[in-house]
Amino acid sequence: MIARIIALCIALLATSMAWAAPAFQAAGTAQSATGTATVPWPTHQPGDIALLFVESTGGQAATLSTAAGFVQVTNSPQNTGTTTNGTRITVFWARATSSAMASPVVADPGDHVYAQILTYRGVIATGNPWDVTGGGVKATASTSVTVSGVTTTVANTLVVQAVARDNDSAAAAFSAQTNANLTGITEQSDAGTTSGNGGGFGVWDGAKATAGATGNTTATVTSSINAFLTIALKPEVPTLGNVSALCDSTTQVEVQFSTTVTSASAQNIANYSLDGGAAVTAAVLDGAGQVVTLTVSGMNPGQGYTLTVNNITGTYGGVLAASSQAHFFTEGGYLSGLLGTYYGQNGTSGAFFTGTSVSQTDNQVNFDWGASAPGPAGIGADNFSVRWTGFVTASVTGNYTFETNSDDGVRLYVNGVLVIDNWTDHSATTNDSAAIALTAGTRVAVTMEYYERGGNAVAQLSWSGPTTGGFQFIPRASLSHFCGVLGPVAFYKLDENVWSGSGAVTDSSGNGNNGTASGGAVPVSAKVCNGVQLNGSSRYIQVPGLSGMLNATASLAFWIKTTQVGSDTGWQAPGVTGVELTGGTDDIFWGWIDASGRIGVSVGDTYTTKSTVAINNGVWRHVVLTRDSVAGTYKIYIDGALNVSGAIATGTIGTAFTSLGRIEDTGGTIDYLNGQLDEIRIYDRVVTDSEVTTIFNETRPCVSFVDHYALVGSTSGVTCDVSAVRVIAHDATHTAVSPAAGTVLNLTTSP
Repeated sequence: MIARIIALCIALLATSMAWAAPAFQAAGTAQSATGTATVPWPTHQPGDIALLFVESTGGQAATLSTAAGFVQVTNSPQNTGTTTNGTRITVFWARATSSAMASPVVADPGDHVYAQILTYRGVIATGNPWDVTGGGVKATASTSVTVSGVTTTVANTLVVQAVARDNDSAAAAFSAQTNANLTGITEQSDAGTTSGNGGGFGVWDGAKATAGATGNTTATVTSSINAFLTIALKPEVPTLGNVSALCDSTTQVEVQFSTTVTSASAQNIANYSLDGGAAVTAAVLDGAGQVVTLTVSGMNPGQGYTLTVNNITGTYGGVLAASSQAHFFTEGGYLSGLLGTYYGQNGTSGAFFTGTSVSQTDNQVNFDWGASAPGPAGIGADNFSVRWTGFVTASVTGNYTFETNSDDGVRLYVNGVLVIDNWTDHSATTNDSAAIALTAGTRVAVTMEYYERGGNAVAQLSWSGPTTGGFQFIPRASLSHFCGVLGPVAFYKLDENVWSGSGAVTDSSGNGNNGTASGGAVPVSAKVCNGVQLNGSSRYIQVPGLSGMLNATASLAFWIKTTQVGSDTGWQAPGVTGVELTGGTDDIFWGWIDASGRIGVSVGDTYTTKSTVAINNGVWRHVVLTRDSVAGTYKIYIDGALNVSGAIATGTIGTAFTSLGRIEDTGGTIDYLNGQLDEIRIYDRVVTDSEVTTIFNETRPCVSFVDHYALVGSTSGVTCDVSAVRVIAHDATHTAVSPAAGTVLNLTTSP
């Protein structure tokens, strides 16, 4: 029993070690001929690397009459002997772009040809697949061969070595391959041909865990002269994918990688860092190996953050590029899995998508509930329905067939098109869609609707595509749903205690669109923490490139508190931002106020696109303005509710502007806003009703900024007696505040 356990441990260790580098996948059928040879691929998938090994006589070159995407490897060929004597090894390579690659054809070299394709998986996805190659020959026949080493420059390469021989035999010829610097040396091919003068080759590989010299490999061989080539295949390198804060959470962040990664590297919190004072405290890799959930501290709502990731190792040994970064916004983003909404139907048969509803994230749609309830609270075992919504993303471009397995009814929509429709009572039944073209990396909307009438319950969603090897349940990393509000292109919280110098007004979106307080604009206590106080004559915030964010389809959201009366002539009215083109109509007015205190968004000389209610009543009002420059529509929301919508001029405005707090004028009087603004958000799209609600309800704890310290003593004047002294932190308005934890104040006394 102990021996069996030891053998099992060794086998598991070998399996684990084999995954530390690119892996041999399959060997195709070898071809031998005295003329041309058509060489078939073995079973393969997109991304696999094929090496085409060709042996011919030493003096006869091997070329491809039909390349089918194959090109020659560097340092190939290697040969010894002339004319029909000796042996030659020539190696070509190709990267599979489908699962049905065309066969290359080797031209007739003269005497004979022996050729075979071997495929490898987990190899770098772009450029040449090797780190280094090298070759040589043994010109005198003997029963051993020494394959000279190469020096690798990256870790976790798979060192592939091919050795040709000149003896006239179809039998295996090589054995006892040895190299102390290579792990798990395995022979993958060893045969030959008796066509013509005959010859053959052997191919083996082993993993090189660290960069550096491989040293020589020795092997036993049937007496022959030899030519050899070494190819060190570079491992597939993971890249950083989507990063998003979890819904309604400032304590968890989801991180996706392009390929599977090792748990040891992915769960090491030292490999992650966040800016803005946030810190990673835990990391958990999911079972599929591509999605990590980080637990974090110190994140604030409505804030953009940059995650920096290092030292993540892929399953095949490649290492993520140093200091890989992704930006995310805490109010929303794309999360893995589909959003499943379960409906209890109040126990009523056929009342689909009604009654008690519970929403949850399902990593996959792969459920066989039997006669049991599906799990969410309040949903019974019978007469319930589910709608899964989100997106599917293919990793490889190609045609995909979707398949459902359901008991009872099911409908599947892909990109808004009904592709499976079996809305009937039935036992577990599979239904397939027609082939659907998907583009790698592009999110495509998917909705699956399902109902259970009675008896057993099954709901499963699969696909078959270029890399799936048949139908498989769609994995978590290929499914996503959007949660919260897609981040703005600029977000001015205006929470700073003081604005001093250029760029002091921070853009919290993380996009770097910082502004500069001008004309005496100052931060004051406002709706959410601080805001900006404007005076109607000189104060504003200058934002370079502002018009580029608001001159086409866009949304502008803000809190405003004002009693200012404007003008019914838009170009003479104060507003939040925009520009008047003197003598022309290439202008735009965001948040302009009319003579009745109503607020609008207008283009050109049309000033009817405004709210139906006044907002200048001296209390805080929330306003969202949207414009679709293609459809020619606008919307105005007041305090979270849609107030008015309608038609507006289409097109992109070409006149530039850079001010928040005033309407610029290219030749006339600039119109300044008088009042306060807070929480200014700019989006490069039209926000939705639900997003408006989220923005309207957004709040956060305020940070107290210490402006100065006051010393309060029990006596006045000079004293030598023991006296109590209080130190009080004040903000700029002389209001007592609490300093940040860990603040140290040093006091010095003098005699």
